[in-house]
Amino acid sequence: TLTQERGNCTCSSKQEAKS
Repeated sequence: TLTQERGNCTCSSKQEAKS
């Protein structure tokens, strides 16, 4: 999932879970 709402370029759900 591409979500830049945290000012962070999270290109996968793995990255989102890490944040």
